[in-house]
Amino acid sequence: MDEILEYRSVNFKYKNQKKMVLNDMNLGVGVGEFVTVLGDSGSGKTTLLKLANKLLLPTDGTICFKGKDINSYDVFELRKNMGYVIQEVGLFPHMNVKENISILSKINNMSKYKIEERVNELLSLAQLPNTNEFKRRHPWQLSGGQQQRVGLARALFGNPEILLMDEPFGALDVVTREKLQRRLIEIQKMYNKTILFVTHSLQEAITLGDKVIILHEGIIQQFDTPKNLVLNPRNEYVRTLFNAPTPVDKMKFFSVADFSELIYQGKPNPIVAVQRSEPMVKVLNWILKGKKVISVYDKENFIGNMYVEDLRHIGEI
Repeated sequence: MDEILEYRSVNFKYKNQKKMVLNDMNLGVGVGEFVTVLGDSGSGKTTLLKLANKLLLPTDGTICFKGKDINSYDVFELRKNMGYVIQEVGLFPHMNVKENISILSKINNMSKYKIEERVNELLSLAQLPNTNEFKRRHPWQLSGGQQQRVGLARALFGNPEILLMDEPFGALDVVTREKLQRRLIEIQKMYNKTILFVTHSLQEAITLGDKVIILHEGIIQQFDTPKNLVLNPRNEYVRTLFNAPTPVDKMKFFSVADFSELIYQGKPNPIVAVQRSEPMVKVLNWILKGKKVISVYDKENFIGNMYVEDLRHIGEI
């Protein structure tokens, strides 16, 4: 996979401070990948994001965008290709929804017709009304979820090649956050967008990320797939972070679909069954009831079976 964003031996510290915020960052984000960055406060998550679009400059090392040092880009051209979404949304309170979404149109010299067309397209994409009444609203007239959707629409206005997202759903209630997570995944898949997404939520990092960067005190502890992080932690910090000593603990992070490679053909059993979209814990619940074969369905369609013997690598059952 071609890497759209690379950090090569990148270090960062603030002036007049001895301690490095980031230490020896070496990582690459592939085109179309959804990469989440997980870490506690002060681990360097936001700094990693800000370095990508030159809001901060590295103390040492090189950051490349599409194979070129970001220092070789004009800063405005670079940022046009990097949509940015933050937790506080950052909508301008004196501007209405349409003006906030289309703020980049001033740089692109777009016609009024093209602006209207693009705003309507993005409102629909973000599952918001594209009525004139809604477009005239100001941020204070919107719910938190609506504000975040408008912020996402604004970040997508110039059709950037990568989205940088800094805890965008952290301040939202659980139901709204889950809805926005699902919609973001849909958008990412539809348009093959590359996303670098900072979060402090373990479940959010695992649910959204194709890969997860775990940061602690400015050092990458592991950069891996969600399954490898949980099933094969590289060190004690990662193992403790997930705190998953038993199979049931490990499976709480995943759905049945995450283990599709363990679904094999066989005879369907509608009684001992789970949906492909359901949590993997439901498979283990059947196993704990003494069942050896669990049928997997996609709604009413039978896909195949999971067998206890094939789940042994997950842990003792």
